[in-house]
Amino acid sequence: MNIGELSGYTLALAIACIAACVFAYVVGLRLWRRLHHHPLAHPLVTATIPLVAVLMWLQVPADSWRASTQLLYWLLGPSIVAIAIPVYRQRRTVLHALKPVLLAVVIGGVVAPLLAILVALPFAPTRELLLSLLPKSVTSAIAFPVAQSIGGNPELAVGIVIVTGIVGGMVAPWIFRALRVTDARVIGLVLGVVAHAVGTARAIEMGQRAGAFAGVALALTGVLTALLVPLLVALL
Repeated sequence: MNIGELSGYTLALAIACIAACVFAYVVGLRLWRRLHHHPLAHPLVTATIPLVAVLMWLQVPADSWRASTQLLYWLLGPSIVAIAIPVYRQRRTVLHALKPVLLAVVIGGVVAPLLAILVALPFAPTRELLLSLLPKSVTSAIAFPVAQSIGGNPELAVGIVIVTGIVGGMVAPWIFRALRVTDARVIGLVLGVVAHAVGTARAIEMGQRAGAFAGVALALTGVLTALLVPLLVALL
């Protein structure tokens, strides 16, 4: 988006939309900290719901919102690359556990989309919906082109990815506590495979080691999905 080509109204709308995103997230983040990191108070929930409600009340078209927040979409790339920092700092620990990491990623990367399809089948979904479910456990940047290449709905796939990340980031801490999982490597690996970027961000908050394993799982799951899903669809 070239700022020089924007009209005054469009530029003002872009600034207002980005400011609204940042404000909603900061408020949600403070609320989450005040509630001692309660899973249901995660900023992606407490910030997104009020923001969507305001946009619907103001009748802001989705296309206008998407065009006005392109800068935030662009920032997804550098933020994903920045995950390499904890991975590099913990490279020896990661390499030492590389075999179980690869095994967990392969199992998780295969089981997650198949399980989603099995859950959806009783509801007689369309083929487009089923194909859009396949890349649900990777980042939006990967899910969009994968869904597009296999005949799914890219926008729907991204929506499913966002919901998957939010639910995974909310539910995972409860499951870890219930199962008494305390190993940072396991926590990071699970969050990276199941809840992609949202889970990885949560893992980084827990510590460098959890963040490193989540980052590795995020990257490997993305590569596996990008290679495996189109091949699987072609064989069916």
